[in-house]
Amino acid sequence: MSTIIEFKNVEKIYKSGEHVLKALDNVNFSINRGEFVVILGPSGAGKSTLLNLLGGLDSVSSGEIIVDGKHIESFNDNQLTEYRAKNVGFIFQFYNLIPNLTAEENINLMEDVVNVKIDGLDILDSVGLKEHANNFPAQLSGGEQQRVSIARAISKQPTMLLCDEPT
Repeated sequence: MSTIIEFKNVEKIYKSGEHVLKALDNVNFSINRGEFVVILGPSGAGKSTLLNLLGGLDSVSSGEIIVDGKHIESFNDNQLTEYRAKNVGFIFQFYNLIPNLTAEENINLMEDVVNVKIDGLDILDSVGLKEHANNFPAQLSGGEQQRVSIARAISKQPTMLLCDEPT
């Protein structure tokens, strides 16, 4: 198997006035293509920070993040936008559904991100929610909202799925 993700000496430090929080401290690991990886730890251990760095939503304080041979820690804003659009499907802890869009519209929104035709109804059917296509997030249960979030993440067929507390 070939390595697709590598973290080398990654640190993420947050500063607020004189307060310094080291969310990640010298993190090193690699993931091979096709592997399924679970990151476990207590609240505040840096799991979401790690996912945000890997997903290009945040930047490292120091270290290297290499994805498929590319150093994403050195990407500019346009490169990060393209990286996220083509490679990353996010399933956020709090779903991040757009409240004034229906379930189907929340999925079809990905067409603007990847410039590919997406069949929101078909994807909703794959997660058992086709009959809720015209419902707004507030009209769905928490579990249904999470399934819409999953459907949205997989709709663009990303290289990797980053799931922050997906249960």
